[in-house]
Amino acid sequence: MSNGPDPDTRLMFEVRAGDREALARLFERNHGRVHALCARLTSWADAEDLVQETFLRVQRHAGTFDGKAGFTPWLFRIARNVCNDRGRRIRQTSALEAQWARDRAAQRTAGDAESRIDRRGLIEDALAALSPEDREVVVLSRMHDLPYADIAAVLGCSVGAARVRLHRAIGRLREICSELEGSPDELRNRTRNNR
Repeated sequence: MSNGPDPDTRLMFEVRAGDREALARLFERNHGRVHALCARLTSWADAEDLVQETFLRVQRHAGTFDGKAGFTPWLFRIARNVCNDRGRRIRQTSALEAQWARDRAAQRTAGDAESRIDRRGLIEDALAALSPEDREVVVLSRMHDLPYADIAAVLGCSVGAARVRLHRAIGRLREICSELEGSPDELRNRTRNNR
């Protein structure tokens, strides 16, 4: 059992002290997670630029890192802010959602009718239909496995508020899945039969 901070937190303290190699190691260790978060909060096409901007801000704001909440919530909060800033500059949230849905549709082959039955495809489509606020809490919880305390730190709210937001967002996600492909029970049966 370790008494010290996690490896990313230790690296971040090294970055804070001016070690650029530590920043490169943090980038290597966390690039994929930040890319996935940015892609789901905005669009796949913008994700790499947003990752770069996130790590520029990590370097620029290294002095604000105190390690209290841990590195991951601090990093994801920066990434979330970068995504939100991009959305404000574009001022067309619906255009971002449409682009994200087009990106998902382009990943499917034109003649693959079975892809609509695929649970992953269904969930990705349902995520695209969620509001940005609901999508971010679902992505943080279900796709990045963050605990409520870390989600609250990323969103800047209380743990109780994070729980309520997630509960409501999951309910809305279920409604959308149901609208897209039938009831969740039918979906579970289809998924089991397709394994």
